[in-house]
Amino acid sequence: MGTPTIIASIALLGCLAQSNNAVALVSDGDRAPLVRRELVGPGFGPVAGGEIILMREVRRTADGYVVKVKAADGTLRMRGTYADEGLTVANGLFSYYHDNGRLESQGMIVNGTKSGTWARYGREGQALNEKIYDGKNYDQRTAEHGWNAPVN
Repeated sequence: MGTPTIIASIALLGCLAQSNNAVALVSDGDRAPLVRRELVGPGFGPVAGGEIILMREVRRTADGYVVKVKAADGTLRMRGTYADEGLTVANGLFSYYHDNGRLESQGMIVNGTKSGTWARYGREGQALNEKIYDGKNYDQRTAEHGWNAPVN
């Protein structure tokens, strides 16, 4: 681990130690119990050697498990809802943020697949082309079009 990574890890661990683990308000007004906090890498998964480290907070709500990922400086990087505590099935509104805190993209994920219109924004907040998803995953599209899956 390089020095910046170690410093970020220490800062995030300090935040973990100082924060209230009992309950917190979420945007829908319900009090959501904290399930866990953990360090993750830039892809929001487990940390690999030398990666930038972020903190993921998981809270249980009536709609599922709300996840927020923040940088060491507290900047929100991702917010979304999962159907399960293991965070394997994304299901709900997801928002991703640039490292400067501005919204990067936002849209719905239904049962793990992007669906509907996703808004996208540049680093300075300018609107970019929207992307429209049909709610089908790769396997469904492959079968629908008769494509052959790539051979590894």
